[in-house]
Parts: sequence; structure tokens; C-alpha cells
Amino acid sequence: MQEFERRYQHVLKIEEDDDGWNIDYPFNVENLEYVLSKDGKIKIGTTLWLYKADRKINIHDVTQEKLEKYKEAKVSILDKGVSVYYYKPIRWRAARESNAVQLIDYPDLPTIDKRRYYASLDILKREFKDGTKISYRRILALFQQGKKKKLFGYNVYATSYYVVIFSIRGNNWSYADPYKITSSEAKGGRYYLFGYVDGQTFPSFSISVKHGSRGYTSAPQIDYTYFGSGDAKFISYGNEGYKK
Repeated sequence: MQEFERRYQHVLKIEEDDDGWNIDYPFNVENLEYVLSKDGKIKIGTTLWLYKADRKINIHDVTQEKLEKYKEAKVSILDKGVSVYYYKPIRWRAARESNAVQLIDYPDLPTIDKRRYYASLDILKREFKDGTKISYRRILALFQQGKKKKLFGYNVYATSYYVVIFSIRGNNWSYADPYKITSSEAKGGRYYLFGYVDGQTFPSFSISVKHGSRGYTSAPQIDYTYFGSGDAKFISYGNEGYKK
């Protein structure tokens, strides 16, 4: 490991903690102008990093054919060696929203490799005012938070989160995104926003979602049915769920 660190200390972020070595790319995208090629690429070995305005794309075992096929990728396709990370999140939170309606949560998942993970499926409330007119929106969201054992207990730590949307179905709508959608890495908790309906009520739906963090991949799949009211149509955020 010392030889690896010596050879790559100028191009990789190499840190040692209680669990071993952490290796990551060291740059913040806002300061990459002097190391990126003119089209936003950096290649290390057979792995290509491609930086976009809102995300970075990691293509393993890159070839010209793979580059052309995945250079605009918006979601991770792990079996093809493609990972997508959104690096300008604005939904990082220390805790759930206080007025959220909690549908189901997972407070007592087992500790794995000194890491803990918490998730809560919520409906978030939004109110918009335009003069005397008030409109309402309800957002279906998943709060995720990872913690890692430190000297004085378990603390939040820098990690990334993911969701895989197998299906979300209502009376007159359905949505699915079977690819692994991965957040950028940062410290804290995070909401993934699946989509919304306009109005003060949320219609009935069923949801099937896989979820977890980079250090905790064995969280139970969410299979949940909500009995609501109304027939408002669900509007998906698509691949932008980790950015809204």
C-alpha cells in the first residue's frame, strides 16, 4: 500500500482510518479547470472521468465505443461499468423535515462493518403564495442517513446514497427507473424526491424501491402501499431526484 500511495498520491485522495484505506478522486469540480481536458475528461489507467455541468460520469474499462454510448449517461449502469454522481446537491439535511408525514421507516437496522443506516419514506408538504392565492404540493420522498462508528459513538459521515425504483403505481399512473441512481458524496442525511402531486392530498399508490448507501447495501427493500384520497396525477422528478 505504501508503494501505491507513493505512486498515486498526486492524482488520488488516499486516506487511512479505523476501517482501512479510503481511496477517492481528490478534486472538487469547481476547481478542475486546470486539470480537465477541454471537453471535461480525465483518464486514470482504464477508467475515464467525464465531468458535466451537474454530474460526473465514471466509465470503467473505457473504449471509444463505450465513451460514445455513455458520454451523456444520467444514471448508473453498474453491469456496464458506468457510475453517475450528481455533485451539486441541495437537499442534504441533518434530519427529516419536521412537518413531513412519515409512511414507514427503518430505525433499527443491524450495524454492519461499523456502519449504520436509517431510512424513512415521507410525504413532504409545500405551500406556495402568489398574492392572495395559495397553492399546495405534496412530494413523495425517501430520507436516507448513514452513520459510522467513531471514538465516541456513531456519527454521520461522508458517503453517497442510492435508490433503484422498481415501480411506483397509482390508479391512473405508473413510474419506474430500474437503474441505480446514485447521489454525490457529502456529509449528512439526504432526501431523494421521487415525484409530486399538486394539491393537499396524495392519492393511493404502491411503491417498490431498493435503497442504501455506499457503505450499507443490505437495507430491506421497500414494498409499501399507501391508501390516500383524490386522483391527482403523479409527476416524476426522474433522474433529478437527488438534486431538487
